[in-house]
Amino acid sequence: KSLAKLREKFSLDQTIGTSEPDLSSSSVRSQLCFSRQTLDAGSQTDISGEVGARSRSNLAERVRLSLQYEEAKRSMANLKIELSKLDSEAWPGALDVEKEKLMLINEKEELLKELQFITPRKRTQDELEHLEAER
Repeated sequence: KSLAKLREKFSLDQTIGTSEPDLSSSSVRSQLCFSRQTLDAGSQTDISGEVGARSRSNLAERVRLSLQYEEAKRSMANLKIELSKLDSEAWPGALDVEKEKLMLINEKEELLKELQFITPRKRTQDELEHLEAER
């Protein structure tokens, strides 16, 4: 119902604004004055003027909030882009370091596998004493 009233008021406002030069007859002027009175101010028994004003202010508030929301979304997207640029500038080789760590871990695992398959070598008593002395 209120949407229909808004549409009606909007179309009346547009006809008032666009057809003012054609308002030569007194009957048209009296009808427009009457419609303006009912749109702008409501009596105690007719609250359509108050409802219309409230709905117009609610619509304006929604539009304002929507614009603020869109601006905030754009701002967040720009901040994310700037942050990613700063990250890449601050740590340009961070990914390379991680790759090198993974490669070293893989090499160590391969060496450990090789050591598991090698049979232990028998050492002579002299070699064992020499190793103990080095420790």
